Amino acid sequence: MLFETTMLFIYRFIALAVAAMMVWNMVRNKDWQQQVFSVMIFIPFILRAVGVK
Repeated sequence: MLFETTMLFIYRFIALAVAAMMVWNMVRNKDWQQQVFSVMIFIPFILRAVGVK
């Protein structure tokens, strides 16, 4: 059980890290089309980080 819990936290941490990088890229980018694309890609990562499949 400890192994599964640890792996779950690692997985969620990685998903949050990737989501944070996407948000940083979205804020840094000035092109609105790239920002919309970043939001579309960002949504599944944030849902995975909070545990919604």
